[in-house]
Amino acid sequence: MKKLSQLKKGFTIIEVTLVLAIAGLIFMMVFIALPGLQRSQRDTQRANDIGRVITAIANYQTANNGALPNGTGTVVASIDDDTGTTKIDPAATTSKRDWSYFYQYYIIATGDKFSDPNGDPYSLIVLDCTAKADDNPECSKGQRAEVNFEDQADGSLAEGEDKAPFAISILKHATCEGDSAVYNSGARRVAVLYKNEGGGAVCRNN
Repeated sequence: MKKLSQLKKGFTIIEVTLVLAIAGLIFMMVFIALPGLQRSQRDTQRANDIGRVITAIANYQTANNGALPNGTGTVVASIDDDTGTTKIDPAATTSKRDWSYFYQYYIIATGDKFSDPNGDPYSLIVLDCTAKADDNPECSKGQRAEVNFEDQADGSLAEGEDKAPFAISILKHATCEGDSAVYNSGARRVAVLYKNEGGGAVCRNN
Protein backbone atom coordinates (compact mmCIF):
# COMPACT_ATOMS: atom_id res chain seq x y z
CA MET A 1 0.00 0.00 0.00
CA LYS A 2 1.36 3.42 -1.06
CA LYS A 3 2.24 5.84 1.66
CA LEU A 4 -0.01 8.91 2.14
CA SER A 5 2.90 11.24 1.34
CA GLN A 6 3.24 9.63 -2.08
CA LEU A 7 -0.46 10.18 -2.89
CA LYS A 8 -0.21 13.88 -2.00
CA LYS A 9 2.57 14.55 -4.45
CA GLY A 10 2.24 18.12 -5.91
CA PHE A 11 3.27 19.76 -9.19
CA THR A 12 6.93 19.79 -10.08
CA ILE A 13 8.75 23.05 -10.79
CA ILE A 14 8.92 22.09 -14.47
CA GLU A 15 5.13 21.64 -14.66
CA VAL A 16 4.51 24.98 -12.95
CA THR A 17 6.96 26.74 -15.27
CA LEU A 18 5.32 25.17 -18.33
CA VAL A 19 1.83 26.31 -17.23
CA LEU A 20 3.08 29.85 -16.60
CA ALA A 21 4.82 29.93 -19.98
CA ILE A 22 1.64 28.83 -21.79
CA ALA A 23 -0.44 31.39 -19.89
CA GLY A 24 2.07 34.09 -20.76
CA LEU A 25 2.01 33.11 -24.42
CA ILE A 26 -1.80 33.26 -24.52
CA PHE A 27 -1.77 36.67 -22.82
CA MET A 28 0.81 37.97 -25.28
CA MET A 29 -1.22 36.72 -28.28
CA VAL A 30 -4.36 38.45 -26.96
CA PHE A 31 -2.39 41.62 -26.23
CA ILE A 32 -1.05 41.71 -29.80
CA ALA A 33 -4.34 40.80 -31.51
CA LEU A 34 -6.67 43.05 -29.49
CA PRO A 35 -5.72 46.44 -31.06
CA GLY A 36 -6.22 45.01 -34.55
CA LEU A 37 -9.59 43.59 -33.59
CA GLN A 38 -10.65 46.93 -32.11
CA ARG A 39 -9.56 48.78 -35.29
CA SER A 40 -11.55 46.32 -37.37
CA GLN A 41 -14.64 46.88 -35.24
CA ARG A 42 -14.29 50.66 -35.57
CA ASP A 43 -13.92 50.36 -39.35
CA THR A 44 -17.03 48.18 -39.50
CA GLN A 45 -18.93 50.92 -37.68
CA ARG A 46 -17.58 53.49 -40.14
CA ALA A 47 -18.79 51.40 -43.07
CA ASN A 48 -22.24 51.26 -41.45
CA ASP A 49 -22.17 55.04 -41.03
CA ILE A 50 -21.37 55.50 -44.74
CA GLY A 51 -24.36 53.27 -45.49
CA ARG A 52 -26.44 55.61 -43.36
CA VAL A 53 -25.34 58.56 -45.53
CA ILE A 54 -26.30 56.65 -48.69
CA THR A 55 -29.74 55.93 -47.23
CA ALA A 56 -30.14 59.62 -46.34
CA ILE A 57 -29.20 60.62 -49.90
CA ALA A 58 -31.77 58.20 -51.31
CA ASN A 59 -34.44 59.64 -48.98
CA TYR A 60 -33.53 63.19 -49.95
CA GLN A 61 -33.71 62.36 -53.66
CA THR A 62 -37.08 60.68 -53.18
CA ALA A 63 -38.41 63.85 -51.55
CA ASN A 64 -36.88 66.15 -54.19
CA ASN A 65 -37.70 64.50 -57.52
CA GLY A 66 -34.34 62.76 -57.71
CA ALA A 67 -32.25 65.90 -57.24
CA LEU A 68 -29.24 66.26 -54.95
CA PRO A 69 -28.55 69.30 -52.75
CA ASN A 70 -26.99 72.16 -54.68
CA GLY A 71 -23.31 72.90 -55.08
CA THR A 72 -20.29 71.74 -53.15
CA GLY A 73 -18.63 72.75 -49.90
CA THR A 74 -17.93 71.75 -46.32
CA VAL A 75 -20.38 70.94 -43.54
CA VAL A 76 -18.93 70.79 -40.02
CA ALA A 77 -21.13 69.48 -37.21
CA SER A 78 -20.76 69.73 -33.44
CA ILE A 79 -22.03 67.95 -30.33
CA ASP A 80 -24.80 69.56 -28.30
CA ASP A 81 -23.48 69.99 -24.75
CA ASP A 82 -26.91 69.45 -23.19
CA THR A 83 -28.18 66.45 -25.14
CA GLY A 84 -24.98 64.85 -26.44
CA THR A 85 -26.48 64.69 -29.94
CA THR A 86 -25.01 65.93 -33.21
CA LYS A 87 -26.15 69.33 -34.43
CA ILE A 88 -25.67 71.82 -37.26
CA ASP A 89 -25.69 75.60 -36.94
CA PRO A 90 -29.37 76.54 -37.58
CA ALA A 91 -28.26 79.52 -39.68
CA ALA A 92 -26.78 77.08 -42.21
CA THR A 93 -29.98 75.07 -42.67
CA THR A 94 -32.40 77.73 -43.95
CA SER A 95 -32.40 76.44 -47.54
CA LYS A 96 -33.72 72.96 -48.25
CA ARG A 97 -31.30 72.69 -51.17
CA ASP A 98 -28.15 73.06 -49.03
CA TRP A 99 -25.97 70.19 -47.85
CA SER A 100 -26.21 71.53 -44.27
CA TYR A 101 -29.99 71.13 -44.45
CA PHE A 102 -29.49 67.61 -45.80
CA TYR A 103 -27.21 66.77 -42.85
CA GLN A 104 -29.56 68.20 -40.24
CA TYR A 105 -32.85 66.83 -41.53
CA TYR A 106 -31.90 63.61 -43.32
CA ILE A 107 -28.86 62.24 -41.50
CA ILE A 108 -29.58 63.33 -37.93
CA ALA A 109 -33.32 63.94 -38.22
CA THR A 110 -33.96 61.55 -35.35
CA GLY A 111 -31.89 63.73 -33.02
CA ASP A 112 -29.22 61.14 -32.37
CA LYS A 113 -25.44 61.18 -32.54
CA PHE A 114 -23.63 60.79 -35.85
CA SER A 115 -19.95 60.54 -35.10
CA ASP A 116 -16.79 58.60 -35.75
CA PRO A 117 -16.30 55.73 -33.27
CA ASN A 118 -13.80 57.91 -31.40
CA GLY A 119 -16.70 60.21 -30.43
CA ASP A 120 -16.16 63.27 -32.66
CA PRO A 121 -18.94 64.20 -35.11
CA TYR A 122 -18.50 63.57 -38.82
CA SER A 123 -18.04 66.46 -41.22
CA LEU A 124 -19.01 66.38 -44.89
CA ILE A 125 -16.88 67.56 -47.79
CA VAL A 126 -18.88 67.70 -51.01
CA LEU A 127 -16.83 67.73 -54.22
CA ASP A 128 -17.72 67.53 -57.90
CA CYS A 129 -15.98 65.11 -60.26
CA THR A 130 -16.74 66.92 -63.51
CA ALA A 131 -14.11 65.37 -65.76
CA LYS A 132 -12.86 61.94 -66.76
CA ALA A 133 -9.20 62.94 -66.49
CA ASP A 134 -7.13 60.96 -64.00
CA ASP A 135 -5.63 64.18 -62.67
CA ASN A 136 -9.02 65.67 -61.79
CA PRO A 137 -8.08 67.31 -58.45
CA GLU A 138 -11.56 67.15 -56.95
CA CYS A 139 -11.87 63.41 -57.51
CA SER A 140 -8.38 62.71 -56.17
CA LYS A 141 -9.13 64.60 -52.92
CA GLY A 142 -12.20 62.49 -52.34
CA GLN A 143 -10.30 59.28 -52.88
CA ARG A 144 -8.05 60.08 -49.92
CA ALA A 145 -5.04 59.43 -52.11
CA GLU A 146 -2.99 62.16 -50.44
CA VAL A 147 -3.85 61.63 -46.76
CA ASN A 148 -3.82 58.96 -44.08
CA PHE A 149 -6.44 58.32 -41.42
CA GLU A 150 -4.79 60.76 -39.00
CA ASP A 151 -4.92 63.55 -41.61
CA GLN A 152 -8.58 62.79 -42.18
CA ALA A 153 -9.22 62.86 -38.43
CA ASP A 154 -7.69 66.30 -37.90
CA GLY A 155 -9.16 67.75 -41.08
CA SER A 156 -6.02 67.90 -43.23
CA LEU A 157 -7.59 66.30 -46.27
CA ALA A 158 -5.73 68.39 -48.81
CA GLU A 159 -3.73 71.57 -49.00
CA GLY A 160 -5.95 74.65 -48.90
CA GLU A 161 -9.05 72.87 -47.58
CA ASP A 162 -10.94 74.24 -44.61
CA LYS A 163 -10.51 72.18 -41.45
CA ALA A 164 -13.21 69.51 -41.44
CA PRO A 165 -12.37 66.79 -38.90
CA PHE A 166 -13.48 63.25 -39.71
CA ALA A 167 -14.83 64.41 -43.07
CA ILE A 168 -16.88 62.05 -45.19
CA SER A 169 -16.37 62.82 -48.87
CA ILE A 170 -19.43 63.04 -51.09
CA LEU A 171 -18.34 63.06 -54.73
CA LYS A 172 -20.94 64.18 -57.24
CA HIS A 173 -20.71 62.74 -60.78
CA ALA A 174 -18.93 59.67 -59.40
CA THR A 175 -19.41 55.99 -58.66
CA CYS A 176 -17.35 53.51 -56.66
CA GLU A 177 -14.77 51.22 -58.16
CA GLY A 178 -13.43 49.11 -55.32
CA ASP A 179 -12.46 51.40 -52.46
CA SER A 180 -12.07 54.48 -54.68
CA ALA A 181 -14.32 56.60 -56.90
CA VAL A 182 -14.34 57.22 -60.65
CA TYR A 183 -16.07 59.79 -62.81
CA ASN A 184 -19.66 59.10 -63.83
CA SER A 185 -21.59 61.30 -66.22
CA GLY A 186 -24.84 60.85 -64.28
CA ALA A 187 -25.78 64.20 -62.76
CA ARG A 188 -27.54 62.48 -59.86
CA ARG A 189 -24.86 59.92 -59.07
CA VAL A 190 -22.67 60.25 -55.99
CA ALA A 191 -19.91 58.21 -54.36
CA VAL A 192 -19.39 58.47 -50.62
CA LEU A 193 -15.91 57.74 -49.22
CA TYR A 194 -14.22 57.49 -45.85
CA LYS A 195 -10.69 56.31 -45.10
CA ASN A 196 -10.38 53.30 -42.82
CA GLU A 197 -8.15 53.33 -39.77
CA GLY A 198 -6.84 49.89 -40.66
CA GLY A 199 -5.99 50.85 -44.26
CA GLY A 200 -7.85 51.39 -47.49
CA ALA A 201 -11.18 53.20 -47.67
CA VAL A 202 -14.87 52.42 -47.70
CA CYS A 203 -16.79 53.61 -50.79
CA ARG A 204 -20.53 53.41 -51.41
CA ASN A 205 -22.61 54.92 -54.19
CA ASN A 206 -26.31 55.56 -54.79
